[in-house]
Amino acid sequence: VSSEDRVDSQAILEYLERSNLFVVPLDSKRGWYRYHHLFADLLRQRVGQERPGIVCQLHQRASMWYEKHGLMAEAVNHALSAKSFERSARLIQKAGWASFTRGEMTTILDWMATLPDDVVRSRPQLSCLHAWALAKSGRLDDVELCLQDVDPHDVHGEANAVRAYVAGVRGDLSRAVELSHQALDSLPEESYLLRAIVAQNLGVAYHWSGDST
Repeated sequence: VSSEDRVDSQAILEYLERSNLFVVPLDSKRGWYRYHHLFADLLRQRVGQERPGIVCQLHQRASMWYEKHGLMAEAVNHALSAKSFERSARLIQKAGWASFTRGEMTTILDWMATLPDDVVRSRPQLSCLHAWALAKSGRLDDVELCLQDVDPHDVHGEANAVRAYVAGVRGDLSRAVELSHQALDSLPEESYLLRAIVAQNLGVAYHWSGDST
């Protein structure tokens, strides 16, 4: 794309924005725009009617574009819409912990509910992420169902980490302490987030059990 074409395109976008037509700016520098949601809905409806065979392809292309630009949640959503489940699983595994640290449990659970069970079971780390999202959402009884087929050798303490959290929430403090130590013994040193969570849970369990050691 030539610099002249870019200037012309920018001028058109700014004209459309001033005229309140079709587009909405996404940043103050007017470098990013999206279609107005009503116009976007119309375009999606039209392409679904006239060229339904390319819808999945368009979602795939959109997913790749969003991933390239670091917009992982959007990349996941488009991959799921394309029913590209292996790609979706890879992206969720890549982006899921960032979503977890932002407290986006509903987002994670919605993603996991869309993936086929066999795709999830083939990725033990994904099962552990799912278990964490369930635990943090208060769905404690569902956690063990996520972990029952996970080989502990594949996840290096991640399963015991979430089990320790569940035990602590349920008030089984001795079990929480036991599992926390097992998790810390197995988790890699570079698993900073999980080790920090386990250490915090361990401290809470010691505090409530009256054990200051």
